[in-house]
Amino acid sequence: MLKKSVKEMSAYSAPMEGRASFKRFDFNESTIDPSPRVKDALKKFIDSGKLNTYPHDYPILQKKIAEYMNVNEDCIRITDGADGAIEAVALAYIENGDKVIIPAPSFGMFFIPPQIGGANIVRPEYGENMEFPTEEIINQIDDKTKLIIICNPNNPTGTIIDKKDIIKILERAKNSVVMIDEVYGEFSGQSSVDLIGKYKNLIIIKSFSKAFALASVRIGYMLSSSENIVEISKVIAPYNVNQFGVVAALASLEDVVYMRNYVEEVMNISKPFMEKYLIEKNIKFYPSYANFLLVVVGNAKKVYESLRERNILVRPQRGKLESCVRISIGTLQDTKEFIKNFDEVYGEI
Repeated sequence: MLKKSVKEMSAYSAPMEGRASFKRFDFNESTIDPSPRVKDALKKFIDSGKLNTYPHDYPILQKKIAEYMNVNEDCIRITDGADGAIEAVALAYIENGDKVIIPAPSFGMFFIPPQIGGANIVRPEYGENMEFPTEEIINQIDDKTKLIIICNPNNPTGTIIDKKDIIKILERAKNSVVMIDEVYGEFSGQSSVDLIGKYKNLIIIKSFSKAFALASVRIGYMLSSSENIVEISKVIAPYNVNQFGVVAALASLEDVVYMRNYVEEVMNISKPFMEKYLIEKNIKFYPSYANFLLVVVGNAKKVYESLRERNILVRPQRGKLESCVRISIGTLQDTKEFIKNFDEVYGEI
């Protein structure tokens, strides 16, 4: 009785069991706790006598996000993580037989909701040095194209897309939805949010999981024209974001400086430190604008297993990137500890 599209697809595989006991450099999570204001706010909520009520304060949070992103609040919809936004867009737009363009390699969850909807997925490949395949995407756009998904910065490569190329795609795909994942946008410092007023076919998704260190409470949001937000909201359950996430996100937005200080350390201290080490060791990596590096290590499985034996997790890759591991970047102290272990492991291979 299972849907044909579901039977034919592979599940997104994310190792979870026992991760909390490891030093985690695999999922690009923050390596520090969220702002102390988050902890205080959550403790107050637990003691507020409101655990038995459905989530509330959605409008307050959406207003705060709108202020943070400098858009109108009717252009915001909060979701249960960025994954919830991806699912909502696919549910609202994708019908059986629609064409969806997703440049690869990219985040595995992009592919699953469109597949469930019965889409035909086209995967233009990034270049040899992980250049974004702008012309290949444009050449693939036709009257069957319903959705184009772009990750900027891209996961797992860390590379970015020039805004002029994004505009080219938006102009060519006027009858298609263009969804841009900017989950790592706080690290890159770049965004296309200023384009949502001009391009009605643009949807941007973001998250509190990475730079704001709130991965455990699963809260994200989408930005688009108010008309799109109204329509997409029809397919989102009314209480799909839990109140812990709302409280934590509100507290985080009251202390944006805390987040920015962490981003500053990651991008301007830790990542250059890691890059310097890799260059000195003549180990290839791809230029990254996010809090991780895609590193060519040769025997990725061996590197992964050897680091795991040392209680350290990295993310091995597949397909054309099977010789690579993705390594998350945290504080300088984290990076120094990682390099010490990686250097010993890599020297044995």
